[in-house]
Amino acid sequence: MEQMQILYEEFLDCGYTPDLFYQLSVHEVLDLIDSWNRRKERQLQEESQKAISLLDVFGSNLIEKVLFTLGQGRDIEGVHFSLTEYFPDLFQRDKAETKKEDEGQLSGEMLLYKAQRMQHAFRMNQQRRRERS
Repeated sequence: MEQMQILYEEFLDCGYTPDLFYQLSVHEVLDLIDSWNRRKERQLQEESQKAISLLDVFGSNLIEKVLFTLGQGRDIEGVHFSLTEYFPDLFQRDKAETKKEDEGQLSGEMLLYKAQRMQHAFRMNQQRRRERS
């Protein structure tokens, strides 16, 4: 019975109503709680990515200004500083994506889309040739 109370409190913490709790089965309640947790996690990840991007820009500007102040600014023209180089653990996902882009590989969805577009263009060109003939 204590576990149901814990489940009930967690369900309410997710913003759902008590009436809904008693209308659903235990598995449905667990699914709603899991869904809410996934949405919250996704939202936190998006917010942290925004913060990381801001820190990257701020950090690179700060490093550039410090080096310029120290008199080394004339030697670093055209060089871009990035926190991803200094803190790679914070940017694992971004680094993997950039590596994939650098290698010129496309995702499976993009390859499928590309193939569909090519097939569509081929069919349209055939149809136009038939109409001309």
